[in-house]
Amino acid sequence: IVQIGGGCGSVVGRLFKLDETGVKLLVVCGAAAGISAIFKAPLGGVLFGLEIVYGGMEAIVIVPVVFSSFVSSAIAQEVLGAEPLLKLRPFIVLNPYEYFLFFALGLAFGLLSIFWIKIFHFISKLFKRLRVSKYLKPGIGGLMVGFIICFFPQIIGGGYEVIDRVVLIPITVSFFIIIGLLKILGTSITLGSGGSGGAFAPTMFIGAMFGGAYGVAIQWLLYGNTFGPLTPLLPFF
Repeated sequence: IVQIGGGCGSVVGRLFKLDETGVKLLVVCGAAAGISAIFKAPLGGVLFGLEIVYGGMEAIVIVPVVFSSFVSSAIAQEVLGAEPLLKLRPFIVLNPYEYFLFFALGLAFGLLSIFWIKIFHFISKLFKRLRVSKYLKPGIGGLMVGFIICFFPQIIGGGYEVIDRVVLIPITVSFFIIIGLLKILGTSITLGSGGSGGAFAPTMFIGAMFGGAYGVAIQWLLYGNTFGPLTPLLPFF
């Protein structure tokens, strides 16, 4: 959807014979509009377009990107309905002290992102060094991922349905972590071998799995079955 939206923006810019700056701006607007329409998250589309596609924030760029993102979201909701792609439960912060847990989660995910990127580049380099035809590499990658999916079918595809389900059923910390690690491995193999796919949805899946592991771990530490290791701290939470 990012490539489709950005490509449409590029075509429009060239049809109107805009300069290179104008075409680039429309590419960013198209990419942001695509993300906004799919996820019905206009602010997310804006941030994605500016940070990932454009690579920064400038006042002259923000306004058209915001406009395209919000318009695309409004049209998508009018045609497809306002139901979000991910159907997560409503969440309410009950105590300000919970923000300390979110802060710790942010630190952990910063380190996780570094690990995810390094694994991706490492596997990509392995496939580049593999002395076989470039036409065989995607097949080898597909066989490897297919073998993993035989045992853990949860990692197949974008994983949106899995994300929706895991918030409704109890899952152990170890299973969350295993699925998250296998998604990192599977996505790295798929893309590193030259297979078709993206990293946006897998990254959301990976975040959801490790976030779930963090949530279950914190719940056990605070409560356990009746009394967890950190239960004495509950009055502060």
